[in-house]
Amino acid sequence: MNKSEMIYRILKTSKGVTLIELMVTICIVAILATTGASLMMDFRALHQLNGATMEVLIGMQKARSVALKNNRNVVVEFDKDKGSYSAFIDDGGGDITKAGNMTKESGEMSIFGGIVPGFVTISNVNFSTAKKFTYTNKGFPKNIGGNATTGTIELTNPSTGDKRQIDLYITGHAQIQ
Repeated sequence: MNKSEMIYRILKTSKGVTLIELMVTICIVAILATTGASLMMDFRALHQLNGATMEVLIGMQKARSVALKNNRNVVVEFDKDKGSYSAFIDDGGGDITKAGNMTKESGEMSIFGGIVPGFVTISNVNFSTAKKFTYTNKGFPKNIGGNATTGTIELTNPSTGDKRQIDLYITGHAQIQ
């Protein structure tokens, strides 16, 4: 008996798969797909939170760099309700009497501004007495009273409960915890 006859004989006697075998296979595939999808959603949410946190940190680093490079004070402010953050050079916009007041005047140059994605919230901002601080022309953070300050910004993904915190040190260095 040659090889082709053997294959023909095996195929002729084979009856295929039973309905039970087919149902078990479909159930296993469905369980694996469900598990994989939920793991992928958790991974995606965590990745998006990490990305938003990194974006805020990079903005803070940019603000400090601009303060040092231009020898100017730069205000960084956060709005928890709107989920926004921004920075501007606090030089009064041409009016020397308004320089250093930590309020954005017309004519003051914006450095950056952003809104955290909808799935991430700014859950806590703490810089001594306010939701903003100034990088001095030497790169050190000061609060509204003009005192050296430290602080934290906390970003949260409400759907997963994951949190990321950015710490601002008295040296002006910011770091994700």
